[in-house]
Amino acid sequence: MNELVGERYVSVLCRRAAPSGVHVSAQESHDFWSPVRGSDARTARVRPDVVVRSGASDGPVRLVIDTKWKLPGGRPGIDDLKQMFVYNELLGAPRSVLLYPTTATSTDTRGRYASMLAGDRSATSVTPPG
Repeated sequence: MNELVGERYVSVLCRRAAPSGVHVSAQESHDFWSPVRGSDARTARVRPDVVVRSGASDGPVRLVIDTKWKLPGGRPGIDDLKQMFVYNELLGAPRSVLLYPTTATSTDTRGRYASMLAGDRSATSVTPPG
């Protein structure tokens, strides 16, 4: 499946399932790193696949979802976990989900990030057993 098509599909499903008072957006762009003045470097941006907020489009972030189209080996990959950690910290999200393709034997794997800056943040991934 084309990754962009899959991301859009998941965001549409999230919008349909969202109760009133919840805003779901796809591919929000956020500054992640900015160069110092005088540098030729460009600002680096991140784009979570789905951001769920309380209230309006500028309300507090409740959940960040990132879709993956590969099957991890029993647990989420370290690069995927780092990516979600950045989303949690940058957006102040108390929860994040790595959404992998499922199989008949997939399991729900939950974990917790250690963060001195943001307090207790958690992440969930749905992964096939290793």
